[in-house]
Amino acid sequence: MTRVVLIDDRDDVRAGIARSLSREEDIDIVGEASCGHDGIALVGALQPHVVIVDGQMPDIDGPEVTQMLLERWPHIKVVGYSADEAMHARLRDAGAAGCLLKPAAAHLLVAAVRSCMSPA
Repeated sequence: MTRVVLIDDRDDVRAGIARSLSREEDIDIVGEASCGHDGIALVGALQPHVVIVDGQMPDIDGPEVTQMLLERWPHIKVVGYSADEAMHARLRDAGAAGCLLKPAAAHLLVAAVRSCMSPA
């Protein structure tokens, strides 16, 4: 079972992602956070396999969250999620395993999470 945490400041976006991923038998949404600082704390407490991170949030942005997560827990995979294509380069530079353009179709979200768990 792949454990996933969602970090996005918009409730509707988190709900949509959770709805899409929860349909899958091999993916478990273990937590959600509405800001970067809360998300980092949640990841520390829950130790998920994959974290889906919004590119832009009011407290700290997605690239900074990604970098902080990977410095503390290098085994975690981060998927960036942003409507801003320029943000994708920043997320990848920070260490994100992949990026998706908002809004992504449900099958793309599922594929992104599964690809993080595939052996290299």
